[in-house]
Amino acid sequence: MASPHIYTLYKVFTATADAAVNFMVIKAGSIRMVQWAIGAQLNADAEAFTVELGAVPTIQCRTNDSVGAISVCRFTASLLTSGGMGTGVNVNFPCDYPVSAMDKIYLHAVLAGTNSVDCGVLVYVV
Repeated sequence: MASPHIYTLYKVFTATADAAVNFMVIKAGSIRMVQWAIGAQLNADAEAFTVELGAVPTIQCRTNDSVGAISVCRFTASLLTSGGMGTGVNVNFPCDYPVSAMDKIYLHAVLAGTNSVDCGVLVYVV
């Protein structure tokens, strides 16, 4: 098995963003794993965030029957209005998503409330 090419995406989100950051695949293969490293500060009731790694320049996780989402992480919290909470996750998702040279892969986010989300993603292409 060939060694993977590891792409890194990083962004601190303070508002909803389509195509916040992206990378261009340099050699055809398959995305075999997506590793998420996320930290967030949620400040009030019903704050939430969704981050998506996708193959199209607009977020797809809010669309029925979409074809562009590769991996999605979502977190929500129910807090008192005056409460606050820090959270984080480090998780790996295996997948087999074929990519061609010159394909662009995008990082998107949807935020509800005034939270701040620190998001790092490692994408393993073999």
